[in-house]
Amino acid sequence: MVCSRSALALGAAVAVHLTACGARSELLGREAGELTLDCPTTLDDPRLVMLTPGDEFPLDAAQFVAGWPKFYKWSVLDDDCDGTATNRSYVLEDPTSAVATFIPGRPSPYRVRLEVAISPTDTKSCEFALPVQGRGLRVELCWSNDEEADIDLYLHSPFNQNPYLTWQAHFNDYGHESSILSDTADTCNVMNCTPVLREVSSRVNFGYAASSAAECKGGPGAQAFADLGFCPNPRLGVDNNTHGPSIVEVSGTAERLQLDNPGDGHTFRVMVRNFNDRPARPRLFVYCGGTRTALAPPAEPVNFVGNVDSRHASAGVMWRAVDITAHHGADGRVSCDLTVLKHPADPSLPYVTIDDPSY
Repeated sequence: MVCSRSALALGAAVAVHLTACGARSELLGREAGELTLDCPTTLDDPRLVMLTPGDEFPLDAAQFVAGWPKFYKWSVLDDDCDGTATNRSYVLEDPTSAVATFIPGRPSPYRVRLEVAISPTDTKSCEFALPVQGRGLRVELCWSNDEEADIDLYLHSPFNQNPYLTWQAHFNDYGHESSILSDTADTCNVMNCTPVLREVSSRVNFGYAASSAAECKGGPGAQAFADLGFCPNPRLGVDNNTHGPSIVEVSGTAERLQLDNPGDGHTFRVMVRNFNDRPARPRLFVYCGGTRTALAPPAEPVNFVGNVDSRHASAGVMWRAVDITAHHGADGRVSCDLTVLKHPADPSLPYVTIDDPSY
């Protein structure tokens, strides 16, 4: 049995390969016959359309298969945060039907796999990419142990270098006053940037205009912001912690932050904080103007744990990961320059600190 392979163009992404062969899988068929697969090999194949996150796309096997399969199986290869987070960004409905429905959740090509069968020994398969575009700047954070570790994503204002956290007065249920470390208004964070604000936070305001409802459909938190009737910039979908589920508190998913209209030349610092100091390995992805960048997780402290139960009592472990500078092209498209941050005291290490809330 012969398998064929051909290069699959992904633009700025790393090339993957198409495989079409008669390898046996778990699919079962009832009778013998001949099947021929003709899957796309480029993103501009006329059978595909350019999607944005939240769009529905019918995966119709009839467009890619010649013959009469008895069984079908659609699947998505888990890249980016889909390969780390417990819950996926995308939706795949009716995966064992000739026509499945795919809804992407992030602005980058997805790899789709189709298997068809007419007999137990005559299963054929292929993989191809579905193009998904985005707008502006998106940052996505995911991590191992995401149903126990509570890690938070921050995007700092480009207009100052104020600390991420400050001490503020807090009154408990009995009216007693104490001081706690709270997120500042200088960052988009899980308290002031999600659809529902918490702990009397005011919505973060970097001075960017809100987006339209159509633009907000691309997420994150598309339905929640639609219910709110307001699509701010920046915006953050959910806070992944161990308390959910609620409209903004969930467990086992990536944290996704979107800014549709970053200013030309504006620089944004991304910080990741281990809120409850549980072992975890964070992964960070930046999408800008159709380009995807993956950052290596920090090597220090080991396992991203500082042996301090931070929460609201201390800054705990904070990874200042990357500075992102946005640029506007003559065609209006946004591109970005990324500077991966190194520790000021030791440039061989990532910029990770313990109990230091400064910029």
